[in-house]
Amino acid sequence: RSEMCIRDSLRDAGIEARNLAGGMDAWAELYTARELELDAPATVLQYDRPSSGCLASLLVSGGEAAVIDPLRAFVDRYEADAADRDATIEYAIDTHVHADHVSGVRDLASRADAEAVVPDGARERGLAFDATTVGDAAERSSASPASHAQQDGDEIRIGDATLTVLATPGHTTESVSFRLEGDDAQLLFTGDTLFLEGVGRPDLERGTEDAAAAARRLYETLQHRILEQSSDTIIAPGHYSDAAEPRADGTYTARLATLRDQLEALSMDEKEFVEYATSDLPPRPANDERIVAVNLGREDIDEETAFELELGPNNCAVAD
Repeated sequence: RSEMCIRDSLRDAGIEARNLAGGMDAWAELYTARELELDAPATVLQYDRPSSGCLASLLVSGGEAAVIDPLRAFVDRYEADAADRDATIEYAIDTHVHADHVSGVRDLASRADAEAVVPDGARERGLAFDATTVGDAAERSSASPASHAQQDGDEIRIGDATLTVLATPGHTTESVSFRLEGDDAQLLFTGDTLFLEGVGRPDLERGTEDAAAAARRLYETLQHRILEQSSDTIIAPGHYSDAAEPRADGTYTARLATLRDQLEALSMDEKEFVEYATSDLPPRPANDERIVAVNLGREDIDEETAFELELGPNNCAVAD
């Protein structure tokens, strides 16, 4: 049925409804950016794609920039926003192999001459393009080239700012988070490990058969990696749902202390958590297996196909 027919049916049912100019395509192309109110050595913009709840971040410091969890559909936007701040994009970073959107890491690496950075475990999942890997690879000294594999706790320098790698497996085996130290608080980019309204689902990588084991890994990550960070740490997730409430500055971020109080999942024991994280899971993201193949570089697709693959909700969370 056409969008106008749907609108008329809703109106007949007594529901106020209007058509968006450009329809669903225009809705999917909407992308907003908000600057975080943060005392840190970097300017941080959070990008929000409301049609899917996908979030990405641009960090700018000292004429250099990095994009965390970029979307392929908006590579032009990241380049333009960095240029507006007199910065060049040095790094294009993914927190994990995404299953709900087509990553912009490879496009930024080729177009902006940026360094592609992905978790080390992506190699085991079939990584098929050249990238720096971070997370749990062999130890390297701080004097080693940035293109060498990095271990948990290693750093990525962006101008005067530093991103510290934190291995946070569970949602997927290779998931990592990135910590930015600020003067008043630190900022933790958690990808799909911890959201404002829940935690990452554990079944997308290996299916329901391994979900319980993945949930136990996620529990360990949350209890002994994430929750051991400072209570003032600001959590910047990779997605949000309708249940999430933005902060006063419009960004989808929250202090860790707030999430600890609000999310029951963070106070459960391991047995309770595994049951919670593996039961009543929502449908998988649309086209997730093909999107994973694209994001590993094992399949090439055109822009139109990429856009079509991403349509629909992300469904990467287990929400409270």
